[in-house]
Order: sequence, then structure tokens, then C-alpha cells
Amino acid sequence: MVGLSYLIADDGTEATYAALKLQFSDPASSAAGGHIYVRLPPPFVGGADFLVPRSRFDAAVLRAWSIDDHCQV
Repeated sequence: MVGLSYLIADDGTEATYAALKLQFSDPASSAAGGHIYVRLPPPFVGGADFLVPRSRFDAAVLRAWSIDDHCQV
């Protein structure tokens, strides 16, 4: 993530969006250095509250977690 801003509606709906600017970092990719923009709406019941890089997600899934282990994000 190389940029973050918030968009707040001025139409009385109180809708707020997080606008993320993401950069491709894999040097082997033809998209390396390129950017995409993602607009995340406010969280809703049952919805995602945050984004996690895929590599960290994959590592966490493979880890043998125990009670009282802490996730260091």
C-alpha cells in the first residue's frame, strides 16, 4: 500500500470509504511498479474489516497455532 485517503459523503448518508493505492511489487511481474486503486466501503456485519497481504495469509494458514499465540500484524 503506497497511499491511503478517506472519502466522506456529503449527501447526508454518512457513507465513508477508504481509498487505497496499491503498488505491484513483484519484480517478475509485467505489472511491477504499476498501481491500482481500491475503494473499500465501511465494514458491515459479516464483511471484511481489513486487507492482509496474500503471503502473510498463506504463512498464517500453514502455521501450527496454539492457544494464546499472538498474531503480529
